[in-house]
Amino acid sequence: MKILFLASWYPNPEQPQNGNFIERHAQAVGRLATVAVLYVHSTNRVTDYDIQISKNKHITECRVYFPKTSSLRPFSKIKNYVNAHWEGYHKLVEQFGNFDACHLNVFYPAGIFATKLKKQFNLRLIITEHWTKFLPINPSRFNPYERFVIRQTGNAASMICPVSEDLKKAIRPMVNHDRFQVVPNVVDTNLFKIRSPQPPDLPIRVLHISTHIKTLLVCYEC
Repeated sequence: MKILFLASWYPNPEQPQNGNFIERHAQAVGRLATVAVLYVHSTNRVTDYDIQISKNKHITECRVYFPKTSSLRPFSKIKNYVNAHWEGYHKLVEQFGNFDACHLNVFYPAGIFATKLKKQFNLRLIITEHWTKFLPINPSRFNPYERFVIRQTGNAASMICPVSEDLKKAIRPMVNHDRFQVVPNVVDTNLFKIRSPQPPDLPIRVLHISTHIKTLLVCYEC
């Protein structure tokens, strides 16, 4: 199969760790199918569409950079974002031919383009969702337009694959079907392996690494 990975988040020069779990997911699928990743990013470093195509292990990556648009012009911003996707999509089709399926990672904002592909080419659409913004415990909320895009995209999907059961429960009320399958994030089993449980009297040591403006390291014992 030839699969187009659409990514709302993906590593790029300005954010090298952004969505690296999506990159690992694409590489895992790339062992079983032909995978091309399409990622669009706005930046002040370019004045026109800049398409960069490269190989990364088992996958082909297409990054399209386009000039930032003022937040005071939201419709122009969305239009430029969609047009940048079309630029990259046509380049990938020239190289691979038509795709058999589209795998969207993170509903918003790449779902805007995913629904257009679904409508125009009737591509089978699979969605993997990682975003904890869906969870009730998260104080951040989606605005009405984001909720509209999520609902439209989710309803167009053949399957929605949250990375946890909690995410499934949070997303389920936002779409009009029950085609869900929980698929956890990809783990490199050459580096990480399941071991036998520790004796209950030993403390649990956790190293938590988060990517923000700076890398935050928190090591605690419980």
